[in-house]
Amino acid sequence: TLELDWRNPPKLPLFDLVIAADVAYELSAFETVLETVKKLLRYGGKFLLAEPNRDFAQPFMDRVCRTFQLNQQKWYEINLRGIAVKVRVLEMTSFYGKN
Repeated sequence: TLELDWRNPPKLPLFDLVIAADVAYELSAFETVLETVKKLLRYGGKFLLAEPNRDFAQPFMDRVCRTFQLNQQKWYEINLRGIAVKVRVLEMTSFYGKN
């Protein structure tokens, strides 16, 4: 497990799996998050992304689905302190990086 700042990621090896949740909350960071995930994943690696259904984040989600191969998508409804929140979970494969 590794926690990192998307805006300033350290030099890291390639990973087989990257898990990200609730990262599409700042419009200015969308491109940085996407580029960082591309740099971190080994070719054929898996990217799991869980995001609440924010309208302003839809362009980011669309771009993610165009950048990686979408294997599976599921919607969940969770209850946060009495508020129903829809969460989209994507499982994708990377075709960037090295084998």
